[in-house]
Amino acid sequence: LRWREEGVALSLVALAPCCQHQSTLGTYLGRETQWWATAGLGEDDFALLTTKMNWKSPLLAHGKPRLLYDVGSLFEVAHTYGRLQWLREQGLCATVLRYTEETVTNKNT
Repeated sequence: LRWREEGVALSLVALAPCCQHQSTLGTYLGRETQWWATAGLGEDDFALLTTKMNWKSPLLAHGKPRLLYDVGSLFEVAHTYGRLQWLREQGLCATVLRYTEETVTNKNT
């Protein structure tokens, strides 16, 4: 958190997460949050979570049971929530916004 060490006041930070399924527990900021600690999830759980996020893939959405698509969506939300909590625990006011319609891309809404 170099910005804090240097006394820089942030007014706005925008993040557009992508490729969440490629993250590892070692690079995931959400692993350091109270939410993650309370969930009691480990490295194997995280690997499963990121793998199943692909079930929300736009390329695989057609012909796939709706339940799998919904589970992939839920895992993506959990991943994003951990990042959101990390930002908040750093003292930032953070929120998740939809910046495009799901018909454009369902991976970054």
